[in-house]
Amino acid sequence: MQALFRFFFGLNYRFALRQYRKAKILSSVNFAPIFTRNAYLEILIVLRYVYLILPIIILPFALYDLVDAFSDAKDNSFVLFDLVFYFVFLTMNVLLNSGRLHRADLDRIKLLCRIGVFLLSLTGTCITVVVFPRLPEISLFSAAMFSVAIMFRFPDQTKYFVYAVNFAILYIFIYYSGNREPVLLQNPLVTLFLILIFDRVSFLTLANTYLKTQRIIRLNERLREEDTNKSDMISIAVHDLKSPLSGIMSISTILRKNLKSFSEKEKKEILTDIESSSRKILGHIDDLVGIAASGFENIKIDDNILNINSYIRSTIQNFDYQASLKRIRFHTQFEKEDLKIRSDRKAVASILDNLVSNAVKYSPIGGSIFIHSKLLKDNGDFVQIQIRDEGKGFTDEDKKLLFSRFTRLSAKPTGNEPSTGVGLYAVHRLVELLGAKISLESKPGQGATFTLLFAKTKISD
Repeated sequence: MQALFRFFFGLNYRFALRQYRKAKILSSVNFAPIFTRNAYLEILIVLRYVYLILPIIILPFALYDLVDAFSDAKDNSFVLFDLVFYFVFLTMNVLLNSGRLHRADLDRIKLLCRIGVFLLSLTGTCITVVVFPRLPEISLFSAAMFSVAIMFRFPDQTKYFVYAVNFAILYIFIYYSGNREPVLLQNPLVTLFLILIFDRVSFLTLANTYLKTQRIIRLNERLREEDTNKSDMISIAVHDLKSPLSGIMSISTILRKNLKSFSEKEKKEILTDIESSSRKILGHIDDLVGIAASGFENIKIDDNILNINSYIRSTIQNFDYQASLKRIRFHTQFEKEDLKIRSDRKAVASILDNLVSNAVKYSPIGGSIFIHSKLLKDNGDFVQIQIRDEGKGFTDEDKKLLFSRFTRLSAKPTGNEPSTGVGLYAVHRLVELLGAKISLESKPGQGATFTLLFAKTKISD
């Protein structure tokens, strides 16, 4: 028997302890203002239904009281109460359905909710007081108080004022009625105790629902963000496939048209370039697979020591054929031949490819592209790369949308090349990912200069 008692007592004790801890956590949450507004809007909706339905439910009783009054009844107080009741309920119906309250100020919503609940609870108390001389019991009062506790989930202390006023009225009336039986004094106290429990459970349910909803909202936001990141990086990777493919097409075209004019050594170099471009394509495809699997935030960035001038030369070689078709010449100036940075190989190559590709695409026929690299010691050892073209430049409106996705700016390619609006967006995302910096200097009709800043490697040159 003792074991059974300990078993049940232990279970109840552990359950009570868990609920107490959970209630303490929910009570200590600092809820956002939207929580308060939503809670009051929920009360407003319940009040609309209650004040719409109750007059219909009470109508048969009101008609009975009216008939009873005309039958020489000694007590006509019920008729007077019914009139007051209907006047209050019709007035509240008008107030609760006046305009679009869900868009009203929170203070106005609070006022209507508090008045509506207070009058509703007071109705049950007043009916109890009117009926009490004939039938001394508080079931209707208790029903009204329980309804307030369960249906109206206030996010503040409003209901405690409602309970205090109604219980005060009931006890004052019982005291002065002369009927002071112990049961009439004890029952309201038991009712109050149960009401406070229901009230607390009602609030904790509301708080728990709100917190779960917020977690779902945050999870959905993260899912949307991850989906956007994946979409962004897939767009970038697909866009970057164009550069090595263009290189392969250019080299293949030159080889096909002038096959006999190349020596064996030159043919091997051309095939080596084709193989290198093919490997780039394969690398981009691997990137696409990785992005599809893990998303942008989980892309692995390698920490390599790179000779940035070698990458600039490789990029120029990739676009040399496209530039030659428009008689565009490259001009390079390297302050130091062996200028090293610490960064990711693929990302740096993609940034340079996109910027040089745009320079070729938007430069006029017969124009020039200038690429400079130098070390900036005054700014904490940064390597600066500048890519300047002689195109139409960027307007002030263009600069606002410069790094936006799928945005086509005012300038048009000078050789009818396709433009997807992804290139500069890709550059911006990759620069952010590497912790580098990019800036633009441009005036309409005076070309554009993109400046990249990479942290210089700390190893000795």
